Amino acid sequence: MVPGHYVGLASLPLTPNGKVDRRSLPDPEGLELGSGREYVAPRTETERALVSVYQDVLKKAGIGIREDFFALGGDSIKSIQVVSRLKQQGYSLTIQDVLLYPVIEELSLYVRSVSRSVDQGVFQGVIPLSPIQHYFLGGSSGDKHHYNQSVLLSSSEPISPEGLRACLGHLVLHHDSLRMVYFQDEHGWVQENLGSEQGFSLDILPYEPGASFVSACESVQSGIDLGTGPLLKACLFQGDGSDRLLLVVHHLVVDGVSWRILFEDLSVLYSQYSSGNALVLPAKTDSFGYWQSVQMDYSLSPRLSGESAYWSSLEDAGADLLPMDKPGGSNLVSDGASCSFTLGLEETSRLLTECYSSYRTDINDILLTALSLGLTDVFGLDRVMVKLEGHGREDIGGDTDISRTVGWFTTMYPVVFDMGYRTDTVRQLIEVKESLHRVPNKGIGYGILRYLCGCDYRLSPGISFNYLGDFGSGLDNGQGSSLFRFSGDYHGSPVSGHRERDSVLSVSGLMVDGRMNLSINYSREQFHEETIQGLLSAYRSRLNSLIGILSSETGHHPTPVDLTFKGLSVEQLNLLNKKL
Repeated sequence: MVPGHYVGLASLPLTPNGKVDRRSLPDPEGLELGSGREYVAPRTETERALVSVYQDVLKKAGIGIREDFFALGGDSIKSIQVVSRLKQQGYSLTIQDVLLYPVIEELSLYVRSVSRSVDQGVFQGVIPLSPIQHYFLGGSSGDKHHYNQSVLLSSSEPISPEGLRACLGHLVLHHDSLRMVYFQDEHGWVQENLGSEQGFSLDILPYEPGASFVSACESVQSGIDLGTGPLLKACLFQGDGSDRLLLVVHHLVVDGVSWRILFEDLSVLYSQYSSGNALVLPAKTDSFGYWQSVQMDYSLSPRLSGESAYWSSLEDAGADLLPMDKPGGSNLVSDGASCSFTLGLEETSRLLTECYSSYRTDINDILLTALSLGLTDVFGLDRVMVKLEGHGREDIGGDTDISRTVGWFTTMYPVVFDMGYRTDTVRQLIEVKESLHRVPNKGIGYGILRYLCGCDYRLSPGISFNYLGDFGSGLDNGQGSSLFRFSGDYHGSPVSGHRERDSVLSVSGLMVDGRMNLSINYSREQFHEETIQGLLSAYRSRLNSLIGILSSETGHHPTPVDLTFKGLSVEQLNLLNKKL
């Protein structure tokens, strides 16, 4: 049999036992041998560890040390997973390192051995509120008890109630934030982390499709009490050979990154239970309480005070108001409706892996450019203001590791886009990229200044955007198999219908099963459905156009924010490039 490809390697990658590590061998079909890209195999233990982690997180084989994290489909959320997986191999790296040095060969120079141990005990005590928790608890909207994030999972085999109970118990003991309660005293809201006595709620019910199932889900969703807890409720619906598991967690103690941690841990724990092994999770990272103390210290730092001029200038920038079909209409959760579109597998793959290199544009740059252009097309906006949500696990000093810590870390901060280049798609993309990449430290300082330092910031953008990242197709147990898969069935309202919606238009994106889904949530009492469908159509058209332009561009065009010298404008840099 004649080989289809020959791939030269300096040496064969080996496992710790000295055998050939077949998973680290390059896949010739994925190496783009005709493109001229050079494959270089890992040469050191550190490079081998990074390659292994990149392949695990990015779900790609045959990654060489000169591969770029972003060109392979990486993003800031996946950088957190890289840091977490690497620590489990005994190496230390920051999220910022991955983002600044995305090529393995260079990134390996910043990898260090883990030098600090984290207390593995049960954390308990009163904890200061984070900025996002201040935002939520200080808001005027009622029914704060009913504000959850939830997921419905379907299983490929019957689930043992005893096993599930054991796994959830281990999960709650390991992840301290799941044992929080919230109550008010004379000074305001108090956040207290309870000890091992605080558990979880698990109901076992027969699965009966239709109204009975929906009613049971609604009961779980509306049943959380912040003052007593527990803030994690689960319900196992047993069926004929395929069970359904509803997980409901109050948003005060969980976010998108946290769900990934919980999914992975639950799957690993149940796999251990099914195999008769002891229930063991990776070592704890720093507690949410410790992170809050770091944020409080940061609130007093000169580094943060240096950001205040930037955020104050945004307060004066101004932006166009979003015109409504029905001005003055109510904006309750019960008024909400949504519409969405999903890119195909090929479109999604091109977006993630072929649209970065030419202009070094990450996924948020592209999605927000397409959205802003769509808003301009439909509403005629000249300046678009967006409330941007980020994962919030940024570097704010101190030797902190929260890569596997569960909690509500989300940052929210305003960004303003000048749409003066709307007739030139690429130039408008660069304008959006420049605006986003000049935000200090991914926006974490805005909430700290506003809610911890008392700065009088009052911007309240009507449009919010949140890219939640890649959720795969189910709960991977780390061995390539998934017992649970995500179900799209309705499983109750996670938020009380009596609450005010957080935005006028709420735009979100996420990846499931290799496809990018983008949705717009709005109030039926403020907009006609055809208006939002028109915006959705414009959004998709603009996104497809950007994917086509960027994936076919072969040149490399750095923009001013990519340079160490920050004094150049886009036009000045273009003039310099023409002279070279």
